[in-house]
Parts: sequence; C-alpha cells; structure tokens
Amino acid sequence: MKIKKLLFAVLLVLSIPASFAEVAVNKPVAQIKITGNKQVAESVIRQQIRNVRVGKPLTLSDVRKDVDRIKLTGKFSDVFATTEVKNGKAIVIFHVQEKPLINAIQFNGAKSISPKELRGILGFSEGDFLDEFKIRGAVQTILQHYRDAGFTEASVELDDSELADGVVIYNIVEGPRVRIRKIHFEGNRSFSDRRLGGQIHTKTYLWLIRSGTYRESQIQDDIIALRNFYRRHGFLDAQVGRRLDYGPYRENLTVTFVINEGMQYTIGKIDITGNRHFTKDEILDVMSLEPGDVLNLDKLDADKRAILSLYGQEGFIYAKVKIKYVYTDTPGVVDLKIDIKEGKSYKIGQIIIRGNERTQDRVVRRTLDFYPGDTFDVGKVESHERKLYETRLFSDVKISPAKGLSPDERDVEIKVKETETTRFMAGMGITSNSGVIGNLSIESWNFNLFDWPRTWGEFFRGQAFKGAGQTLKISLEPGTEVSRFRIDFTEPYLFDRPLSLGLSGYLFERDRDGYTEKRAGMMVSLGKRFKKIYTARIGFRLENVDVDDIDYHYWIFAPKDILDAEGSNLLTSLKLSLVRDTTDSFFMPTRGTRMEASWEQAGGDYTFSKLIGKFTYYKTLRTDVFDRKTIWASNAVIGYISGDCPVFERFYGGGIGSIRGFAYRGVSPRQWPDDTQVGGDFELLVGNELSFPLAGKKLRGVTFLDMGTVEDDIGITDWRASVGFGIRLVIDYFGPIPMAFDFAWPISSNDDDDTQVFSFSLGAAFR
Repeated sequence: MKIKKLLFAVLLVLSIPASFAEVAVNKPVAQIKITGNKQVAESVIRQQIRNVRVGKPLTLSDVRKDVDRIKLTGKFSDVFATTEVKNGKAIVIFHVQEKPLINAIQFNGAKSISPKELRGILGFSEGDFLDEFKIRGAVQTILQHYRDAGFTEASVELDDSELADGVVIYNIVEGPRVRIRKIHFEGNRSFSDRRLGGQIHTKTYLWLIRSGTYRESQIQDDIIALRNFYRRHGFLDAQVGRRLDYGPYRENLTVTFVINEGMQYTIGKIDITGNRHFTKDEILDVMSLEPGDVLNLDKLDADKRAILSLYGQEGFIYAKVKIKYVYTDTPGVVDLKIDIKEGKSYKIGQIIIRGNERTQDRVVRRTLDFYPGDTFDVGKVESHERKLYETRLFSDVKISPAKGLSPDERDVEIKVKETETTRFMAGMGITSNSGVIGNLSIESWNFNLFDWPRTWGEFFRGQAFKGAGQTLKISLEPGTEVSRFRIDFTEPYLFDRPLSLGLSGYLFERDRDGYTEKRAGMMVSLGKRFKKIYTARIGFRLENVDVDDIDYHYWIFAPKDILDAEGSNLLTSLKLSLVRDTTDSFFMPTRGTRMEASWEQAGGDYTFSKLIGKFTYYKTLRTDVFDRKTIWASNAVIGYISGDCPVFERFYGGGIGSIRGFAYRGVSPRQWPDDTQVGGDFELLVGNELSFPLAGKKLRGVTFLDMGTVEDDIGITDWRASVGFGIRLVIDYFGPIPMAFDFAWPISSNDDDDTQVFSFSLGAAFR
C-alpha cells in the first residue's frame, strides 16, 4: 500500500510543471490568477476553482483537481498551473488555452436534406467552442439520418482542411433515395400474405401517405416479429430471412421475406405436478389446450392465466405456474409440463385505504363487495380497481395484498390517487341528433352537501363541499335545435345504505318540425340495490309541456295529434323500474347481461301507461396477447303505451342509440297531410355489435346490424334494418369519456323514413 501511494505521489509531481514543483507544499495561498482566456469570462473559470483557496495551505492534489474541473468545461484545449512565492506565500496562476470557436458549418453535396435540418441534429452550432470529438462523432449522426431517410448508399466525410480556422465542412454523397415499392412473402403455406403483412411495420411507398423508407433495423425487427408469429402458432422451427431486389438506378426496392415454416407442432400429453388443492381434471377443465391440439403459444399463455385465476379464487395469492413444452421422439409432437407451486391459501384481514386526502373512507368501502374474513379471491379483489376507477374519483387505483396480523391472513391495501372531481366547462359542440349546442356547466362527482365552508377562503379555494361521493351538476346548454337548463343532485348511498336519492329540476326547449316543444319540470327518485346485481327504483315526475309556435303554413296542414297537444299540458307520472346487471364494467362491458323492466303511469291532462323492457348481452369472443378483448354485444328493446298518450311522449326510432343509418326520429308513424312524425305506441328494436381493438387500449372498431320498428299499435307492418361500422375512442379526461363515430346504411326501410349515414356521440356509455 505504501509503494502505491509513493508511485501516485511521483506521478502527481511529474504531471505538474517544474516551476510549480519547486513551490513548498503547505504554504498559504495569497492570490489566484487566471491568464490566457479571451472568449471565456474569468468568472466562469473561477467557478470551477473550488479546492485551491486564498489563505488555505497549498497542496498538489487541490491544484490537480481544479485543473481537471476547468478542463471538463470543454472550452479549453490545454490547462495547467504555475506558482510564484512572494513573502512566504504562494501565488497560483492557472494558464488556459481556449479552443477555437466554430465560425461556420458547411454541408457540401447536401441536396435532398436541407442544411437547416442537418444542423438541427448535430448537437453543436456556430459560435460554440470547437470540440473535435463531437465534430467527428457527428459524421455517424449525419450518415444515420440519411439512412433513415432512405439514402442507403450515402457516405459522409469530415473535411478538416479548414478546421484550424473554425470552419467545419462535411462532404456528403447522397446517392439514390430508395423507396420500398413492393413487399413479398416467399415460402408461406399456412398464412396468407395479407395475414403476414399485418405482423410487420415495414410498408410500401404511397404518395403523401407512406414514405416507404427502407430501414435495415426495421427489417430485422420485422423478421423477428414474423418468426415469433409462426412460433406462437406452433411452428417452433420456423426461420425467416429477407432478400432485397433493386430496380434500375437502385431507387425502387422490392423486399421479400423468405420463410421456411418447418413443421407445425401438436401437443402430445399434458403432465401436471405440484397440484394438491385441485385435481388434474379440475385444472384441465379451465385450459383451452388439450392433447392433439396445435401448440398455440397465445393460448398457452391464456391457459397459464386461467390456472392462476383458478387458484386465485381460493385465496392462493402467491401461486406460481410454469408451463413449458418438451420435444418428444415423435416428430412434430411436444409434451406440456405444468409445474405448480400452490403456496398457501389466505383470508382477508384488514382493508386499508391510502391516498384519499379528500374522499371519505366510506365512499371507497361501499364500492367493495368483499370483507374481512372472506377468502382472498385475487380476481375479485383486483376487479375492484376498475370499479373504483370508474367512480371518476381517482386517476389511479392499485389494490394489492399486504402482510396481515395473522399468518393465515393478508390485508387488502388500496392505494388511490385522487383526481380533480369538479369540472367547469364552457364550450360548443355538435351532435348528429341535436345540432349545435353550447355548454356552460359545473359538475362535481365527489360532492358533499353537508361540508359547508368555515370561511370564504375555503369556499374559493375549493376546500368545501367535497368528499362524500355525491353528484351535483348545474348546466346551461343553449343550442340551434335544443336548449336546456338542468340541476341534478344524486346521493348514491343515502344514510350509508344501498339507497340512492335523485333530485332534478329542468327547463327544456326543442324545435320540432314546424313547432316548438317546451318543458319545465322536476323529478324525484329513490332506488334500492340488493343482492349486488339488482336495483329497484321508484320515481315521480311533475312536468308542464308547452307545444306552441306552430308555423302558419304548418298549422294549416298540421297533423291532428300535434294540434291536439297545442298549448300547455300538465303531466305527472309515477315510474317503477327493476334492473338486473351482471356486467363487469359500466363504460366498457366485456361480459354479463343487463336487463331492465319499467312501468310508468301518467296522470294530469293525459292518462296513459308506458311499459318498457330492455335486454343486453355481452360476451368476450377473444383476448389477444395485450389483454385486449373482442366483444360481441346483443340487445333488444320492446315498449308499449296504452291510453291517451300525447305526441311528445310516444316512441320514435333512428339515430345513435337506436337504429343507426336513420335520422334522429326518422323512424315513426306519420299523419296526413304532411307525413309528419307523430310517434308510435309500440316499438321493437334489436341490435348486434362486434367490438374489436384497433390500436392500444383506447381505440376500437365496431361492426353492427341494427333492426327494428315503431308502430301505431302492437304489431309489425314495416321492418327497418341497417348495417355499418364505426370507431370507439376513450379519452381519460376527468375520468374515462367515451366517444362514438358510426357510419351506417339502411338495407330495409320505408319510403317515408329519414335516413342518415353518419352519427356520433360524446360522453355516453357504450350501451
């Protein structure tokens, strides 16, 4: 160790100029000088001198550290220090030699890519200190930029003839710009070119849409993607390569992916080890793969999740499943080896909630349907992440097990991140059903009616009326066709019981075809949830409906039912409804059913009864490797009105949420003399929709078939049907906001129907 220290001291002394080595160590520093700097301010250099201090004894180590710090600024080609001794004290002089400045940057031969674009990728610019390391390293940066733009034969060299004068010159030979014109697949027998084309990111040139740029790195990634695709479908020995065929002048390129599929492997036998709680047959029952099936690695992953889910239902939180395939002596056959480490089954201990600074604990707990002492059902517990997220109270929810008080228990730890739950909105929108609508509203979905502010400051800082999970919305929406003002209040858990209270007051005005409909009213409802999936509700409505502003021309030819409703109409009603909902999500159901039956008895100026039944069924048809689901939804609505029902309370069809491909209220019985829609007393609507992922987890596509009719009375005289497609987009802004855009074309219609190809909605659940 002493020898190493001695060698270090010798090297340190040799690295210091001779004039400095003569200075006696430990003499106090009287002054620090800097010389040689012209462009760099002395203050900048002094900021780097942190070890040598005036009044402090001088050491070789301190000087060397400060010399190195000055060098690291990158502004100097050389830095060294000397000293003078005066009156028994040391004067330290730091000598710096500045690097030359970059006076100009030139790109000789750059034609297809502008000098401005090339300067933007260099990492240095004119006026910077000339750093040869950066300048020479930029050769590869420029070359890669050309390669990424399709100039596969480009070359770049640094001309350093004028480097000493601060002129940086790059000589560029661009060569031809290569564009991919065709992509072929060779050797593929089991999958079509179109199917394989969906697995790669390399695309052909398409003017203004796709660049068709050739990138070797992307080609290699596509080779890996194709090989993995084949392996996932049982072709474990598949090999993929590529061949490049250039056209004249090497500007056009055909890329051919050469595939050797090999044999497709099937499953021989399935061996299961480590299972004690479940029998082999019980485990095989939840698996989709069985002996004789093609070895599909996607299905294998899904089977692994299914086995973990089976154990998770019984409290085996830490169960592990390892599935591997083993080659057999039989060509094309592999055996599956499933090794299970069950671990221990746990009960639920405490339920701990963290992160809710404003939201009351009870608001979170009442969303849960598991309790201390229950078996720790992993899937059931984790499903509440989505339920809590859909309350729109939290931007992030994480539920995980934590060590409990008992060895047989695991606590449920719920970590939430609160989001802003009050929204002020001012804007304008347009819908296919209601035209242009302005919006000025305030909505709080974590309202607390009893949390009054103690000071005005609390009120204006938004520290009051929060935390109880109630909903208050006040909205003013003037529009070209519809104008309304509403105040809505909802208490979802009245008296901390599964009772809901709803209060609403509203003003509504809508221009109909030749007249105006105005409504002013209030509604009160009380609901009761029971057995987790049922909700019973009773509601009372008090409303005044004005039908007026009938056009003079229209008044002459107005249908009788509209003229009968002209003027002020008092309407009261009592409504009873029952809902059975087993779906797994409100915003995007993937499985389960929702059934609703309602009966409304109206009085006042009119006496009638309205019966409505609704049914929707959801089923997941496929789950991909990204856990995205393809979902089939089927729905039916049937309604009947008996009694003296006015035109403004009848059934109408068409538009989004009804029969797409037809205009809003475009499907309806009509009356002489102007064939005006007057609504019907019977409706039957049937729909089927297939929803599938397009990109990420927020963008989906749909195809659908809508059918139905609206009639004067029970019966079917005209049947409408339409087919179409659309997209669904969910925006995470103040909670998930779904958007729907649909294109539909009638395939069966009545001559009087009003059709409409495009329809859309914003903010409504996909039901």
